[in-house]
Amino acid sequence: MKVLKYLKPSKCPSRESEVLSAKPEKEIAVEQNALKLRDQKPAVATDTSSEFLVYQALVRRCVAYEFARLIDFETQHKWVSWLFKMLAKQPPPGYNKISMAQVLACDQAAFAYMAEHCPDLRHPDRDAYPLQKLMADMSTNFEMMIYAQPLPKPASSSSAARVAPYQKTQQKNKDGKGKGKGKTRGPPMPRELVGNPTKDAKGRNICFAYNLPGGCDGASPDQMCPRGAHVCIKAGCHQLHSFQHHKSGN
Repeated sequence: MKVLKYLKPSKCPSRESEVLSAKPEKEIAVEQNALKLRDQKPAVATDTSSEFLVYQALVRRCVAYEFARLIDFETQHKWVSWLFKMLAKQPPPGYNKISMAQVLACDQAAFAYMAEHCPDLRHPDRDAYPLQKLMADMSTNFEMMIYAQPLPKPASSSSAARVAPYQKTQQKNKDGKGKGKGKTRGPPMPRELVGNPTKDAKGRNICFAYNLPGGCDGASPDQMCPRGAHVCIKAGCHQLHSFQHHKSGN
């Protein structure tokens, strides 16, 4: 039984690399109950440090499987071209581009799929390629498409720790316990106005400055300035005059 073996790009050296590699050393091996001296299998290093070098290695693998009568060169090259097309594809916002690691994982998964669905590479027709149909359909295979999908970008630590724009912070008392969810503390009330309400009958915040001797020129009486409504802060009054005029009886 002939079983399909996956060849990594790093195992597909060029002819130039093979020629320039060092002469293999001798080793002793046992064959048919006898000791024999033979050459060690040369370990030729294949440079796959860039996308182009990986592409070249995969093209050389296409030639190897063509000579092995497993898959023709054209069908394999279409598969390799599809892998690199997915690698160059621009991802949607919030996602990373597909990495070379994903491409190679997809390639390896494709050969594992073919090995599972074609356990015996022997074919009654010696001129046929036993893996031809499987490889031709690989770029539309759902399992392979999963490997070739862009992955979402991780959330940045700064944005994760940021308080939401409309989220109210919880105030704490001296014991460190919260006073209640969503409660916020306004500006401190001046000593002259202590004991009076901070809102008028309409539920509006009252401007403290308007009720102090210096007054507030941010709005007209009964109008709103950024600090609040320009009305008297005296409890039960809330008329157009300020607290200063209320005390004087005007």
